Amino acid sequence: MKKYRLILLFSLIISSLVFTACESDDDEKMLSAQNCFNALSDTIPIGSRPAAIATCRAKLGGLTSPDAQLINCGLELWAGGLDTVTVSNAFDAAEGVPENQKEATLIANLSLTSTAVADNAYNYCYASGASGMIYVAGLIKLGTYMDSVGGAGAPDNYIDACLAGAPNACASTANGEMLIEMSDSYCVGESEENDVCQALGAAISANPSDPYNTLIDFLGQINF
Repeated sequence: MKKYRLILLFSLIISSLVFTACESDDDEKMLSAQNCFNALSDTIPIGSRPAAIATCRAKLGGLTSPDAQLINCGLELWAGGLDTVTVSNAFDAAEGVPENQKEATLIANLSLTSTAVADNAYNYCYASGASGMIYVAGLIKLGTYMDSVGGAGAPDNYIDACLAGAPNACASTANGEMLIEMSDSYCVGESEENDVCQALGAAISANPSDPYNTLIDFLGQINF
C-alpha cells in the first residue's frame, strides 16, 4: 500500500465543517451541533463519549440532511474512539511495519469500541453521501469486525481471524455489501487507482452479485 494514502481522508474526520451563514433554522441547528462537537475534548474518556455526543446530536433536532448526517458520522466515529490522539498513534504504529503491512496496521489501530458503533458510524457516513467518509468509515468498520473475532498482533492475524470459520460476524454477506457500496461511492475517477479500490474492483468483477465471496476474495488478495 502507498504510505499514508488515507491521511487526508482521516483529516476530514477530525476537521470542522464550515457553515458560512445561517440562512435557515436548519442551518442554525447544524451550526449549533457542529460547535458542540468542536468543543468536545479528546481527553473525555471513551466510556463517557456516548453521553457527550447525545447532547450535540440533540441540537440537530432530528435533521437527516446529508450535512446533518455528516455531523452524525463524525460524532459516532469520535464516540467510538477515533480522535486526534488515536489517529496519530495509528500512523506511528504504521510507520514501524513493512510497507505491505501499513494499511492493515493502520486499520487495526483504528478499530472502534464495538461493531455496533462501527455499524452506526458507517450508516451515518453513508447517509451523508460523502464518498471519502464512506470509504474511511467502511475500512474502520471492517477493521472493527476483524478485531471482534480475535484479530491480534501481526496484520495477517486479522485476516486469518476474519476468514476462520467463515461465514461469521466478520466474513459476512453484510460486510461484502458494504465493500460494494464503498466501491460504488468512492472508487471512481482518480480514486479508482487506489490500491484498495483496485483489489475491490477485482473482487467484485470475479464475484458478480455475490457480496459474501466478494469479501472473501478481497481479503484473500489485498496486500495486508
